[in-house]
Amino acid sequence: MEINEGSAILQTLENGGEIEIPSVDEEFQK
Repeated sequence: MEINEGSAILQTLENGGEIEIPSVDEEFQK
């Protein structure tokens, strides 16, 4: 069963966990 990266992120958010995405974090920090 494959999990799309987007689905994995949504699931993590629903679980109240933290997501580590360096590229996205860098964009937010700008």
